[in-house]
Amino acid sequence: MLPAFFPRVLYALLLRCLDVTYGPRLFTVADLASVSPAMGRSLERMLEYEGGDLAELFTLDWPRGDELTAENRQEHVRDYLQWFFSDRYASQLQPLSDGFRAVVGQSKLLQAGLVDAMQLEQIICGVEHPVDAKVLRAGASVKDWLPSDEAYLNYFWEVLQGLLPEDLRRFIVFVSACGRTPPRGWQDLNITIQRNGDGDHRLPTAFTCFNLFFLPRYSSKEVLHERLLLAISETEGFGLR
Repeated sequence: MLPAFFPRVLYALLLRCLDVTYGPRLFTVADLASVSPAMGRSLERMLEYEGGDLAELFTLDWPRGDELTAENRQEHVRDYLQWFFSDRYASQLQPLSDGFRAVVGQSKLLQAGLVDAMQLEQIICGVEHPVDAKVLRAGASVKDWLPSDEAYLNYFWEVLQGLLPEDLRRFIVFVSACGRTPPRGWQDLNITIQRNGDGDHRLPTAFTCFNLFFLPRYSSKEVLHERLLLAISETEGFGLR
């Protein structure tokens, strides 16, 4: 999954490039506000303004900016929004749209128009749900551990289930670089817990591309808890905070 960095309107634009009918095609002031809150507020004030100097006070930087009048402002803003999300950034959006179409353009689910922008975002970025460590465990696997390590792995899951919600979210980001649940549930995150040697001086590490969590074997449950909190609190994704 990808981190939820982008405004939802981007997913509407990506669906639009597939030329499928999935819902309203006209963009709104709310869409613009999700990209630029200041511009969104400016357009809202323009639509509400009652003064006679509207055309002088509010100017939009686009090819038809000089056509604004008090009488046509509703249509003017509507057309401006369509221009903003199409022509203005066409050169930047086109390569992204081409790549999106090349990867998922043959999806029958998308071609049938059964997915809207919100659902596409959820498929790509997951859903905002509290982390459930028990469900997470149900979909997890282990690697390079011995049968005699079963009790230690139980300690790990006990520690994880005892974390505060915000620390549990940090663990998910640490392992996957994304704090959202997969669309079908936390079990689909499919974390792999791999043994990574022994030693209390070591910290857990992760390969976020593969949801692969490297866990050393520590001398006690208390050390495991301390080292886990230290690792997830001081790093996030690929970089140090």
